[in-house]
Amino acid sequence: MFTVSPNPSSSQIEVTIDNSNTAYEKSKPVYTSNFISEIQIADMSGNVVSKQRYDGRQSTAVLSISNLRPDVYFIRVFNGNEWKTQKIIKN
Repeated sequence: MFTVSPNPSSSQIEVTIDNSNTAYEKSKPVYTSNFISEIQIADMSGNVVSKQRYDGRQSTAVLSISNLRPDVYFIRVFNGNEWKTQKIIKN
């Protein structure tokens, strides 16, 4: 999981990957990365309006959303293993 703050926002957001790096599935540890590999922002139609790739060594990223129109968007974060998605609101 990840957090986005502030949400809603008018100028920039901070994306932080949760610090937990181990998930348990059927009593076996499944190791996942707690670093950001890529962040995408998509509009309500699913069109990607912003994309940023990272070297996979950071767990926090600050993104400018000042160029986006006020609306609801989906932010997708890839940790190298899986995508997670949340809604964000641009004021």
